Amino acid sequence: MKSIEVGTAHVSTTVVDKLNVARVIGSGDLDVFATPAMVALMENAAMKAVRPFLDEGETTVGGEMNCTHTAPSPIGATVEAEATVVAVEGRKITYRVEARCGGRSIGSGTHVRFVVNVERFWPSCKTIGRGEKSMKRYGTLWALALATLLMSCAPTQKTPVVIVGGGASGVSAGVQAARMGVECLILEQTPWVGGMLTSAGVSCIDGNYKMRSGIFGEFTDSLAARYGGYPAMQTGWVSNINFDPHVGQAVLTNICASCADLLTVER
Repeated sequence: MKSIEVGTAHVSTTVVDKLNVARVIGSGDLDVFATPAMVALMENAAMKAVRPFLDEGETTVGGEMNCTHTAPSPIGATVEAEATVVAVEGRKITYRVEARCGGRSIGSGTHVRFVVNVERFWPSCKTIGRGEKSMKRYGTLWALALATLLMSCAPTQKTPVVIVGGGASGVSAGVQAARMGVECLILEQTPWVGGMLTSAGVSCIDGNYKMRSGIFGEFTDSLAARYGGYPAMQTGWVSNINFDPHVGQAVLTNICASCADLLTVER
């Protein structure tokens, strides 16, 4: 984690619709912007405010929210939430948060988040509740419920091309679209890109490696540069291009970064 500056801020925006009103979410009986949706928008702004300061494999999780919701917002209204860093104590970040609609404040308060390592965070979740069996039994239902809530509260974003899945093919499609001048969003549920090619024991590429071109050639040439040439990657019988998963991940991340003005990978 890099040093986070006090005063760092981000504004997230959404439009009130039939999915994020109190009656649908279950926090009230009326078709007005739900308090849980406002809180989620505040958290979204806080999360994105410090994202540029985090190292690879890090994210933030919410730890405390104290806020008011003082005015209603009808369907069709635009709501924005601003989160501003007011204090940093190690991995603890404190924010001032405010939600606005139509030029007036509709809610404000304070929010605390903590920087965590994603790989170390997940194992701790397995000890919560009634044990691993219960988590497996109810995990899918909880995931669906959480996804529905987050989708209803998420800021509205319009992007010409949306790719679901940041595997090798998804990344290639997104990079190519961006290089053709089209804004593109890749949605990936894991902290890495490349799918099984960069996260499992299958980090090798079949095919005629002597006829490299396009993004495939760019990827393999970058691997060769890291290992000191193509012969250095001929370490197994199954392929002439064998590499460490984390190296492939780093290469794909750098390729995505080269198109950062038009390509966004949302994790």
